[in-house]
Amino acid sequence: MITSTELRNKLDDVMDMLTSNYTPTQWKAKKEIDVARHKEAKRVYKEAKDAISFEDIDWDDDTFYEDYEAISQLIGRLECEIKMMEEDLNIF
Repeated sequence: MITSTELRNKLDDVMDMLTSNYTPTQWKAKKEIDVARHKEAKRVYKEAKDAISFEDIDWDDDTFYEDYEAISQLIGRLECEIKMMEEDLNIF
């Protein structure tokens, strides 16, 4: 079981990773970095979707509405980012 705060933090972290820029050195390996980012994003997305579908989230009563709204928005944004990456990388 994962807490709602942990899930929210994981989704926040993966979105930060996906939207961060590249260092000058990383530009040389952009394709490989994008593939690795895509793989990690898909892993976290699957983990979040599984936790939701199996009702395996321990919701904190004090932050339920805030966490629920944030998680919902983050999953939607993450799904869009993954689709854009797949188009750019020609991964289907």
